Amino acid sequence: MFDPRRRSSFSSHQDLTSLGSQALLRQGRDPIRVIALLILFLALRISSLVTLSPDAGAATLHCGSHGHPHDGEMYNPGGTDMRGSRADVQVLSTALCTDYPDAVSSAWAMVDKGENPNGGWAQIGYWHTEASGYTEHFHQSLRCPSCQIWTIAWGAPTAGNTYTYQVWRDWHDGLIHFLLDGSDMGNTSWDPLDNWSVIEGRWMGEAGYYGDDVPGTKSNPADFSSVQRRYSGSWSSVSYTGNEVDACYYHLTYPVDSTSSFNIYTDPLTHVC
Repeated sequence: MFDPRRRSSFSSHQDLTSLGSQALLRQGRDPIRVIALLILFLALRISSLVTLSPDAGAATLHCGSHGHPHDGEMYNPGGTDMRGSRADVQVLSTALCTDYPDAVSSAWAMVDKGENPNGGWAQIGYWHTEASGYTEHFHQSLRCPSCQIWTIAWGAPTAGNTYTYQVWRDWHDGLIHFLLDGSDMGNTSWDPLDNWSVIEGRWMGEAGYYGDDVPGTKSNPADFSSVQRRYSGSWSSVSYTGNEVDACYYHLTYPVDSTSSFNIYTDPLTHVC
């Protein structure tokens, strides 16, 4: 679901100077404008970000089809009692295809419009983009299929470190909040209960193109641990109702148990199965 291509001119959205950078608000749909804005974005941000070197030999030169392939788990109990998702997610640098500047790889926790996941979502995690060569935290939300996608990106997560990403509906204000390591990084302006008839949770890696890798390799997979759902007012472990592995070179494994942790990775790195 995540879409890095739909962005706007960059403007200040909220004060995140305590994290060492300022969040940026993005929207819009013109791909030519996106490229120009990405160049501007790099010029403004390059001094504050840390380059993460991708695993050698990973991904492919040609991006192939743009399909947002996924690799991870989901939980859909039906109805709207599902109120949040969270996980400890390991940050790993990722190699990307080189045809297009909007090539991207990400890992995140999400709640979405379960009856039509592409029609609405709210997620928080990290991404690595071909255009910038950098890895950042981000959160993104879409209320409805015809609505504007809102994206905030900030900071420079450290490769190899694990961060707790949490997205949930706060009953105090009815809005979806995005938390990084327990700190509230922003919220939606709308209540999912007024817009979605089903809410599901997802914990996944995602690529922009089938030529991109998802985070992790066979020898160094990306860890999702302490995976939890918020259901009926409390956090608990998850009995997944399904998974999504959209390419033969993406993999999903369970190093401990299937209710609290899993790994994802790309293998073979040539994408030839």
